[in-house]
Amino acid sequence: MYSLLRYFTRRFLGTESPWTMLMISVGASVAAGLLIFLMTGGFADSSADLDFAGRIERLAEAEETLGELSLFVAEQRSVLEDSQARIETLREEQARLEPLLQADRELVESLVSAQEAAQRSSAWTDRWVGFAFGVIASFLGTAIWQGLRSALANRLA
Repeated sequence: MYSLLRYFTRRFLGTESPWTMLMISVGASVAAGLLIFLMTGGFADSSADLDFAGRIERLAEAEETLGELSLFVAEQRSVLEDSQARIETLREEQARLEPLLQADRELVESLVSAQEAAQRSSAWTDRWVGFAFGVIASFLGTAIWQGLRSALANRLA
């Protein structure tokens, strides 16, 4: 029943406020009690067509229905109070954990920036080493080619 009430307050009123839902519950209870009262005869002059036994029976039924409505309102109030207590507990926990999360975020950001700086530095080192190996390989290739060329020239001559 609580979730149905929560759905309708969120859907039609745009809020899930515990106090709004409590007011709706109380209003619905009062409206139901008034409806039952009017259905059982209300303020009509019933002395002409009702006897005392019928009146007593209707009063007992109305009393029972109002008792059920009172229990429903009390149950909804306790549910709302529990929800409010859970919300407050979660807010306190969030306030307690937020500084830790902020500190962790700063630590992670500093580690990431240090890693990026190391990668940038490492990238330039890798480029210079690669360039040097390329130059050495070029000289070595040229020396081997010249050695083969001269050896081939000596053989043919």
